[in-house]
Amino acid sequence: MRFTSRGFNMSQKSDYFILKVKDLELLEATPYTRAAEGNRTKPFYKKPTILLRDKKLDKDFALLDTSMFSRFIMAMDNEVSFLDCNHWLSLSIDGELDFYDLVLSFIQDYPDSSFGVWVTSGIIHGIDDGAWDSKSKYLVELYEQLPAYLMDKPADWDSYMRMSKIDGKMYPTLAYHSGKKHIEIVCATQRTYIVGRYEVGDGFIQPLRASILPFWTHLIPLDTFHKQVEEHLHCLDLLNTIGEKELPEQPFTKARANSIDFADRNRLEHENYLLIFQ
Repeated sequence: MRFTSRGFNMSQKSDYFILKVKDLELLEATPYTRAAEGNRTKPFYKKPTILLRDKKLDKDFALLDTSMFSRFIMAMDNEVSFLDCNHWLSLSIDGELDFYDLVLSFIQDYPDSSFGVWVTSGIIHGIDDGAWDSKSKYLVELYEQLPAYLMDKPADWDSYMRMSKIDGKMYPTLAYHSGKKHIEIVCATQRTYIVGRYEVGDGFIQPLRASILPFWTHLIPLDTFHKQVEEHLHCLDLLNTIGEKELPEQPFTKARANSIDFADRNRLEHENYLLIFQ
């Protein structure tokens, strides 16, 4: 897969993923980016290119600038500084250090590390080096538990991460989707929220109000957790049987949905469902 930063626009859709270092394969790592053909004055730019494949997510990711290279290394080893990374980059450009071997050594030395990344069109443009501490019981169990349950429903679900705004703060949200069906789980303010969304045109509707459980996610009894998820899945499956022509094209746009508070979004999406079907 070929990545380019040309035409990159931060207003494009940005996804949030958890990267576990043990699942990463290093496809390419060079300490510079070659300039376009015909540019004789600048044969290359001093910007590293790192291409990664996440074997578990089955996705490719690219790091295309010095800042992202540094943050990627520092997310694995918090004793490394920006000065260290810039020094290693300079040595690599001068041919005194093998850049590929440098990056690979960190991936091999820190397999238990994990962190969040913001991605647009396959390019990593932000690294959340604190939100996904591998020692966090809530995050690890949430990440492992929901996929294990959904993969039997059947195994055609894909995962992604997004941020949800709750009471003015941003919280990482685990999301799974299969076709037009989406299940989101977020833990905030000592509560766990479970939401089922259904894609309609360029937006979503919610056939069932969001479930709110008064527990941290890792403290919810498994039968309770599975029952709540199953209720949302059942409602989403019913919508799958209705057919495209009976659903309006754009009851609520995704762009607007991503800009408002989590609770307001849930309320409006459920209200739109009621307007359509009742």
